Amino acid sequence: MRGTEAAVRFLGAVLLLGVSACSPAKSAHGKRNLVLITMDTTRVDRLGCYGSTTSLTPNIDSIAAGGTVFEHAFAVAPVTGPSHASMLSGTFPPFHQVHDNDLFRVPKELTWLPSILKDRGYETAGIVAGFPLRAAMGFARGFDYYGDHLDAPPGSLTVTNLHTTGVASRRGDRVSAEFRMWLERNKGREPFFVWLHYFDPHYPYDPPRGYEDLNPLQPYDGEVAFMDDCIGTVLRALSEAGLADRTGMVVAADHGEGLMDHGELTHALLVYNSTLHVPLIVRLPWMKAQQHRVRTFVSGADVAPTVLDALGIVPDATTPMQARSLLPLLSAAPSPETVASFSRRPLYFETLYPLYHYRWSPLSGFLLGGRKYIHGPTDELYDLETDMAEAHDLAATPQRAAMAAQFPALKAALKQGRPGRSQRSPTREEIAQLRSLGYLGSVSADDAETLESLSKLPSPASRMETFFRYDDILSLALQNRLREALEQARAMADADPKNKDARSLVAGYYVRAGLLEAADGAYSDLVRDFADKDVLLTAGSYFLARRDLVRARQCLERIVADDPTDVEALTRLGDVAAVEGARPAARRLYEQALGVQAGYREALLQLAVLLDRDGLPQAEARFVEATEKYPFDPRVSFAYGVYLVRHGRRAAAPEYFRRAAALSSGSLYAMAQFALASWYRQEGELENARTCLRELELRTTDAGVHTKARAMLAEMGAN
Repeated sequence: MRGTEAAVRFLGAVLLLGVSACSPAKSAHGKRNLVLITMDTTRVDRLGCYGSTTSLTPNIDSIAAGGTVFEHAFAVAPVTGPSHASMLSGTFPPFHQVHDNDLFRVPKELTWLPSILKDRGYETAGIVAGFPLRAAMGFARGFDYYGDHLDAPPGSLTVTNLHTTGVASRRGDRVSAEFRMWLERNKGREPFFVWLHYFDPHYPYDPPRGYEDLNPLQPYDGEVAFMDDCIGTVLRALSEAGLADRTGMVVAADHGEGLMDHGELTHALLVYNSTLHVPLIVRLPWMKAQQHRVRTFVSGADVAPTVLDALGIVPDATTPMQARSLLPLLSAAPSPETVASFSRRPLYFETLYPLYHYRWSPLSGFLLGGRKYIHGPTDELYDLETDMAEAHDLAATPQRAAMAAQFPALKAALKQGRPGRSQRSPTREEIAQLRSLGYLGSVSADDAETLESLSKLPSPASRMETFFRYDDILSLALQNRLREALEQARAMADADPKNKDARSLVAGYYVRAGLLEAADGAYSDLVRDFADKDVLLTAGSYFLARRDLVRARQCLERIVADDPTDVEALTRLGDVAAVEGARPAARRLYEQALGVQAGYREALLQLAVLLDRDGLPQAEARFVEATEKYPFDPRVSFAYGVYLVRHGRRAAAPEYFRRAAALSSGSLYAMAQFALASWYRQEGELENARTCLRELELRTTDAGVHTKARAMLAEMGAN
């Protein structure tokens, strides 16, 4: 009888997950703004407000000092895309179905915090720093402005997410600078909701100058300190604008970092607390008395309903959320009944990253009543009330069996009412490959979620040595020891041809080493054996850069055949057509992409440039549309500056070149500085031209750029 009563209580708690959907929306609080800051890859033990004594995070700690610190907040996944999808939707992965970066887009029908706020009259802006959150993956929905310009990893031909040298990203100072510009441009336009994403602590760790010595043995600490200073810039901007007293702050991490806890170097493979236990801080200046610390277990998925509740907005029945607002826990003295109701909630988590990248077993589980159940090849159970380090596995206890029995009901409940999928299903070839290895029974090719039960696959924990080899290879590449890195990557790929990431490394390092014929073959073999979008998009972009248009089109058309609404692939197909000289076809493809996602930056900018090359008057309107929608995007600013010069409107061009230089790095920064120097030179302002070139010399390590800058300086009589 006791077991039956427990099951009833558990299912009751599951069914209460959706209580956020209730009455019509309303706002009773006037101009209350909110800034959501999400920190990639941030461990709780590096923050002073969570007990660190290293003084790395004075700015984050200042937010915590005036708000509430949730001591036991947990991410839904140790992966950027799924975790942010939960934070912005108030739902868990079985519902929103974003199970990994790049392979899954946010469903258009999914309840989405920015869209709700935009519909309620809020100015909305998102400024992100990591490739998994780019607009093409659905994260830009509901934002009036979305800044996602990123830098390609060193040596890459294109901005991609394959692990050649790291994930395309940008530093936090550029995120904060863009926020300052947005705030100035939108002065007086309230209320607003802004999401700022910082990527700095992500591997590989490379702190900026001045931060690398904070902990020479652990450069991760320098990255965290730099990010904190960037967040300080945001706080100062709000204070200087007189907005601090009516702008709430929510600060959360999408996941932590292993740093060798439980043998995991980084994240995504395992689901221990080093990567799932995350910071969560809420400060609401208009709330008279906030409880300073909360020990109740909460989820990253609780962010969206908490934001809405803090702004006085109640979702209606068309915007259901599975998570709960945390405002009842923020009050100075929450009732015992309130605390108990939160404690009875099962909090789901997962990682399918091992499956999609290495064909290892996925891991999933849930937290309930202070215990944490992990389902995988070998189930685990931990009592987090006494063992946050997860040192003592209680798998042999009756509690483990009880939670294992409850897990199917939780997953089934979390899937109820979910929107249609926005992701690639596994191919028939992949299904056949897994079945031939004895991992699958009967499964249809369009049912990706049946793969979640593959507990016969190798445990990620048992294969960590493979991941350490990746680290060794990456270290060699970062030292420009490319031949050694390539040799080791080839050995790994030869030992396991089914290892997609190892083979992607080989192809990428062939490119970096200048062995382009070998890269041609490696990418061709890769797309033959893997149908993942990240492989096809990267290979298609590579072949486009090589002007191998036949193979480029083949890769990109495979993506579109699987998903006709993939705006990235449609835009790249437009690029292929443009290079071929089939400009009407290119225009149609760009317009098709814009029809799927209005204002999609890449398609809009490429269309404007193409129209200008054809001498068509519509180019001006497209450029103006791009600059109005993306006023701080450096590529847009640079392209419009070039357009203005080409059309005899030279006086207006420098503003756009300066903006492009201020918010970019690498080759785009160099192009903007050269354009400014040339403009000044033609105007007879030689000292300003020299200043641009000297700044370029200081900020770049590219030998070709240095040579060109010195040549221009010599032509102007500078030493």
